[in-house]
Amino acid sequence: MLKHLMPLVALSLAASMGAAEPTITAVQVRDNIYMLQGPGGNIGLVIGDDATFLIDDKFGETLPAVLDAVAAITERPVDFVLNTHYHGDHTGGNPALRESGAWTLAQANVRQRMATDADLAPSALPVITYHESMSFFMDGVDVRIQHVAAAHTDGDSVVYLDGADVIHSGDAMFNHLFPYIDVDGGGGVDGTIHAMEQILDAMGPDTIVIPGHGELADRQDVLTYLMLLRDSRAAVAERLARGETADQIVAADLVADYADWNWAFIDAEKYIRSLVASIEAGR
Repeated sequence: MLKHLMPLVALSLAASMGAAEPTITAVQVRDNIYMLQGPGGNIGLVIGDDATFLIDDKFGETLPAVLDAVAAITERPVDFVLNTHYHGDHTGGNPALRESGAWTLAQANVRQRMATDADLAPSALPVITYHESMSFFMDGVDVRIQHVAAAHTDGDSVVYLDGADVIHSGDAMFNHLFPYIDVDGGGGVDGTIHAMEQILDAMGPDTIVIPGHGELADRQDVLTYLMLLRDSRAAVAERLARGETADQIVAADLVADYADWNWAFIDAEKYIRSLVASIEAGR
């Protein structure tokens, strides 16, 4: 675990309607690359002399706090925003960022899914899409974006910050947390395993991964996560082949060794049920 990386900036903003104040914490990952943590998915921030690049932008109501955190690090405005997938805790800041002049981008399936949501304004949709890969070149840090199919969703992007030895996994990785596999959104456990195998193959001994949720990850964290995915997928598939129901499989407590991976959104039961749904869907 990368426990030696300490928060550099912590900023709060009073949320509307009397809700609790969202806190955004900035952690310097390496040189001009930061992780912004708080409500929703982890943001990656890449700062160059010619551009500022955000990877995800959390909820709309937390964006002012996010921008305050960015402003505490750089005077440059946000120029580009990549949405790693379509969920609102990674795309909610899009409208305000578009209004400020930033370009929003994502894999093509992300825009297609967001376009079907009647509650989203047109300005919420990414204005630039790609299919398989895309690259940006920023002052010595090449931002290389790769689509991984049927992982967390069907529109996931993994971002390789070549030269900096940093990877942003999007929600393909939840570090020491049970993952959310959005089967209804085109995701699947097999695609998630494949995505993480690709990430592992690209890692060196010192590579740092910014996960979609959880703390910064190293190679051992990725291996531990892959072990969970592979072992639990195999165990669920075996029981399904024997004719067991989802309730019976949940009752078997197959991930008891990972009890500390339960969290507010996904507990062991929800995780196992998502594996059942994923395997039954063939992905």
